[in-house]
Amino acid sequence: MAITSDVTYSTLQYIVKEATEGLKRRHAFLDYADKFKGIDIVDGGARIDVPVTVQDHSSITYHSSGFEATTDAVNTITQNASYDWGFWSAPIAISLKEKAVNRGDLAILDILEERTKNAIDKMGRDLNSQILTNSLVVGTCGVQTLYGNDAAAVGMLESVAKASQNNTVGGLSKSTYNVPGWTNAWASASGAFSTNGLGAMNSIYTQIQSVHRGARPVDCIIASEASFRLYKGSLQANERYVDAKSLDAGRMDLMFAGAPIAPDLALTQSSWTGDDIFSMYFINFSGVRLKMLSGFDFSLQATGLVDGSIVDQFRLLFGGQLVGLHLGSLGVLSNANS
Repeated sequence: MAITSDVTYSTLQYIVKEATEGLKRRHAFLDYADKFKGIDIVDGGARIDVPVTVQDHSSITYHSSGFEATTDAVNTITQNASYDWGFWSAPIAISLKEKAVNRGDLAILDILEERTKNAIDKMGRDLNSQILTNSLVVGTCGVQTLYGNDAAAVGMLESVAKASQNNTVGGLSKSTYNVPGWTNAWASASGAFSTNGLGAMNSIYTQIQSVHRGARPVDCIIASEASFRLYKGSLQANERYVDAKSLDAGRMDLMFAGAPIAPDLALTQSSWTGDDIFSMYFINFSGVRLKMLSGFDFSLQATGLVDGSIVDQFRLLFGGQLVGLHLGSLGVLSNANS
């Protein structure tokens, strides 16, 4: 008896779930977002609105005699950053001819399994690269990015001094709301990691430490392969690895001020020069979240035969958005690949 569509669909759903877990382990940002509870599954809504603190609520009255008049004026302290949902799909198809010539249920499932894993791997690589480098462009793919040094000027992080940051994130201009919670930490190694790298990393950590939200200043650091190698070399005999569980995930992670550092090849971009080279992201997941639509967090949909063909098709679906909540809890080290 031929395998039924219901059995095929149920099997592929299990494969998608398993492949999604593997996807998170392969990409450092997704892995750490999962481990540090930086991924939210939400029921939806037309847009994602996030309150951002842009000024102090009230003034302090300093009393010397105790009879001074108090200042009772208060301010509305928040503005809403607003984000649309990104929505992606990828087809997974098998023709009826393939089903006919590949006799046996296992042979058909093997074909679909390989195509499903390939599709989810491609979607995961694209999502990771978009988050780290804006490789797909926010306006085209709909998903926000950490990289803010391109012409679009919508990425969350910039490699300039806080007073000069002017990107628009979630509809809020960083030049209009140039406040600690909406401007990111930054330092440059100026193309000389051996001379400036560790000092710049310490500067970023200190900047975040003074304003961060959450239990710790930095949850994790995502590094380019080159800066990771240079950081590893600078530690020499003092290098410290994280526990074996992280090493079992296939990555060699180091530590900085208690935060794990992992390399990601997506940060190797030949077109970047000078301080447009983002070498390390300092991430605090109280400052940025990956929101996913419930039921569309790498999910599968059965669509049946494609019109006018003998192709049976499924669709892999992702609905989500990278959301900035407190950019002061994030930082970037630039020009540290050499």
